[in-house]
Amino acid sequence: MAATISPSGSGRQMHIFGRPLPLGEIVAAIDSVTRDDAVAVAERLFRGGRPVVSALGPIDRLEPYPHIASRFARGQTGPGTA
Repeated sequence: MAATISPSGSGRQMHIFGRPLPLGEIVAAIDSVTRDDAVAVAERLFRGGRPVVSALGPIDRLEPYPHIASRFARGQTGPGTA
């Protein structure tokens, strides 16, 4: 793995953080993410409002939107969990 940051990545870091971030600092920040952190973000993303559904290809077997939305409301997002 290269220890360099692309010019666009470096520019983004300067804009957001006011300085380029060393690779070790980026890796440490990623490593510090806990399961609880990930769960908190997922709950904020998936428990707030109505889900958006997108489908590609034939949709004749796609569940009706109210069924999909109700599973998200109950926290059951996998197929066959309704």
